[in-house]
This record gives sequence, C-alpha cells and structure tokens, in this order.
Amino acid sequence: MKRSLLLILILVQLINSVGIAQGKSDRLTLNGYVSTMQSVMFDSLSGPFVNDNLIHNRLNLKGFLNENITFAAEFRNRLFTGDMVRAGRSYSEMTASDPGWVDLSWNLLNEQSFFFNTTIDRIWMDFNYGKFQARVGRQRINWG
Repeated sequence: MKRSLLLILILVQLINSVGIAQGKSDRLTLNGYVSTMQSVMFDSLSGPFVNDNLIHNRLNLKGFLNENITFAAEFRNRLFTGDMVRAGRSYSEMTASDPGWVDLSWNLLNEQSFFFNTTIDRIWMDFNYGKFQARVGRQRINWG
C-alpha cells in the first residue's frame, strides 16, 4: 500500500511540474482504455467448467518536458476474478512477479475471490537534438 501511495504522489508531482495545473495541457498527455475478457476452460462439455474474468485497463502518460526531452510511463492495471483466483494464492503471486531487471509489478489488493495487479510495463525518457536521438528505459518489444 505504501508503494501505491508513493506512486500516486510521484504522478501528482510530475503532473504539477509539467504544467497541467497551470492549464498547459499540451505538455502532458494521458490516454488509455478499459477492456474485459471472459475465459472458460473445460475438457468436455459434460464436465466441470473453470470460469475466469479479467478487467484490463491501460493508462499511458506522456510528458514533453521541453522540445528535446520526452518522458513516458505506461501502466497496465488488471482485476482478476473467478475460479483460478479462488483456487489459491499461487496465481496472484505469479502475476505479481516481474522477471525483468527491476520488479515493477504489484498486487495492490489480494483477496480470496479477486486480486488487483498494477504494472509499470513501459517507462522511458527520449532525448533528441538535431539528428541525434536516444531513448533510455523500459520499452515494449513487439515480437510479431
């Protein structure tokens, strides 16, 4: 809980520092979406079904600090419910594990019938000057 409070305070400070509070919204953008996915697992139509539901939310925050520096932080928030969650804590513990260089995934709520996970899956800073460009941080790699 302390981590989530610290994260919220950092975001509020970032928003204030790039000028949203002064009405300069062109220096900061925030977008995202919400989706839901129902899943059912079974081995035969006459056997038992395992039902799960996932509510997925993405928040994309991008700040243009000046004409040469851009900052982005993208969050994936997921609410898991269903039979797999009720089966035990191993599912939620596996979801909270981030095998990257830095663990940026947390279960903010973890109850018997649901858990809420948030992950900072992309966070980077882009520097550009003339023909030079460098992007440093955690970025998405599309293997498609």
